[in-house]
Amino acid sequence: MSPWRGAGLIALALVSYLPPTPCAEVQESPAADSAGGAPARWEISGSASGYLLPDDEDFVLPIVYADRGGLHLETRYNYEALDSGSIFAGWNYGYEHGDRLRLEVTPMAGVVLGDLEGFAPGFEMTLGYGHFELYSEFEYVFDLEDSDADFLYNWSELTWAPVDWFRVGLTTQRTRVYRTERDIQRALLLGFSVANVSFTAHLFNPDDEGHFYVFAAAADF
Repeated sequence: MSPWRGAGLIALALVSYLPPTPCAEVQESPAADSAGGAPARWEISGSASGYLLPDDEDFVLPIVYADRGGLHLETRYNYEALDSGSIFAGWNYGYEHGDRLRLEVTPMAGVVLGDLEGFAPGFEMTLGYGHFELYSEFEYVFDLEDSDADFLYNWSELTWAPVDWFRVGLTTQRTRVYRTERDIQRALLLGFSVANVSFTAHLFNPDDEGHFYVFAAAADF
């Protein structure tokens, strides 16, 4: 790796990790309970997605999230590449207008270790209005061993939830973990929840012979 590229990655890491200054309407999540001033507690959640592939080996993608006030921590496996893990740190920001419109944004940066070694700045965003919700995960992975292997990853969902426990929608994915002839893969989504556990099924590329399934389960602890 050239010295210029290494210096650029270090600078980008520092900029990406610093919490940005919120605008007038988007405020960071409080670090303490406003009612009593008590320190915020850790909130832990996790998910596991199973990829059932037609012409390749199936795999599971687990993610664990930890939030305390504005601080957001996240660890993943098989996300950026198979047999690779990643650790992210970021900051939560949120905005609500009435009881219908809400926006949550988490800028973050992380490192990837394993078969792939790299650095990945990115963000997670949720925009909700009434029964509709747009969720998106975005990151750009800098491969520290081969600059030509840098790539963009994105997972997005647009859903409609007529009731709290059921949702339907569309999913798009751009990944390097599993490749098809389509650069951006599309899916139909169906999900439901029971108490603090949710289940989601995705049918990717339903109009293609190479369609595949992703089944996910998530829980708050």
